[in-house]
Amino acid sequence: MKIWANTIVNNEENFIWFAIMSVLDYVDKILVWDTGSIDKTADIIKTIKSNKLVFKEVGKVDPVQFTKMRQKMLDESSCDWILILDGDEIWWEDS
Repeated sequence: MKIWANTIVNNEENFIWFAIMSVLDYVDKILVWDTGSIDKTADIIKTIKSNKLVFKEVGKVDPVQFTKMRQKMLDESSCDWILILDGDEIWWEDS
C-alpha cells in the first residue's frame, strides 16, 4: 500500500516546514505545489532534502485553475491512499 500526501501552498513560510516534516516519515511521496508565494515558502521547501518530496512552482491560479490543478495533482498520484495536507497543518506524532 502506498500513501502520498498532496499539498498546495501559498505564503505558508511560518508552517510549511513543520507541516511537511510532520508527515514525511509516514508517506511514500509528497507532492507540494506552490501557487505564487511571495514570502519564503519556496525557499523553505527547497531546504528539505528528501527523495520523497516533489516540489513544483505553478504560479498564481484563480479558483477555476485551482480546481483543475488539484485534479491534475490527484491524477499524478499513483498510490492507494492520498492525504490532503494543508500548508499550515501539522500532524502530531499521536495522530
